[in-house]
Amino acid sequence: MEQEESADTQLSEILSLHAYLTDKKLLGSLKEFFNREDGMPNTRLLVEVIKCLGSLGDYLGAYAVIEQVKRRGLLSYLDICTPQVFSALIQTTWDSTHDPYRLCRILEEMRENGICPDDDTEKLVQKAIKYLKDRHLTTFCDQVSDLLLQLKSDSSILDYKSI
Repeated sequence: MEQEESADTQLSEILSLHAYLTDKKLLGSLKEFFNREDGMPNTRLLVEVIKCLGSLGDYLGAYAVIEQVKRRGLLSYLDICTPQVFSALIQTTWDSTHDPYRLCRILEEMRENGICPDDDTEKLVQKAIKYLKDRHLTTFCDQVSDLLLQLKSDSSILDYKSI
């Protein structure tokens, strides 16, 4: 029973957030999003919001959410720099656009923030690489492959799998 209420509450929060986004209010006063005692964003909820926006084809809304977190400060942004958040962002963006430039930009941001891709992120990127290969877009394919390889091999990148 308690789990059902929690799921209902989470769904309500996601729908409320989407209403704010579509009204162009973004997340400025949405207390549910920054509901932890330390005022940092709720990363799990952020992943669900990005996925929800992705299911609506609203990849720009997903970017708006990330930008709003960045505006709250460096600590808020670093708190959401996880493979799960970036994986959701890649999924949402790729499904909406199939744009290799945007995919590369997300991978570059992961590298800049020292985020090692998790298995889900790697599978999504491999799927994108296959898509690019199938369309003979070898330049983009090579660029995406190189970025993924850099992320996996950079020793300065934090590997969440080892934590």
